[in-house]
This record gives sequence, C-alpha cells and structure tokens, in this order.
Amino acid sequence: MTGIQIYNTCWLSVWLLCLCGAIRGVIAGNWAHWLFVAASLYFAYLLFIDDEDGESLKQLLTRKIKAYKEAK
Repeated sequence: MTGIQIYNTCWLSVWLLCLCGAIRGVIAGNWAHWLFVAASLYFAYLLFIDDEDGESLKQLLTRKIKAYKEAK
C-alpha cells in the first residue's frame, strides 16, 4: 500500500466511527445527527470514488480483487 492508501484507510476508520455515532444519535431521537449522516455519506464518496490524490479506495479494492482472482 502506498502512503495515500494508508492515509485513506485511516480516514475510513474515522468515518466509520463517526457514522456509527451519527446513526446512534438518530436512533436516540436527536434529529440534528442527520447532518452528520449526510456528511458521512459525502465523505464516503470522497474516499471511495474521488481519485484526485492518487488511487481511490475503490480502485485499490478492484485491483486487489482482480489480483486475487487471477492468483486462483
């Protein structure tokens, strides 16, 4: 993995924690947490789809899956 992929993976972990907290807040009845749910979805788009800083996580996963299937 390159440095930017490690960086994106770390941010993915932070994003998952924020999304879990936002969903928990919505379930608890705090409707202001919908803003955090929307922000988390946008952040997920940036991590998985946007590749302005190199290889996106989607491209990394696709490449790893192809390599795994070819190795079989």
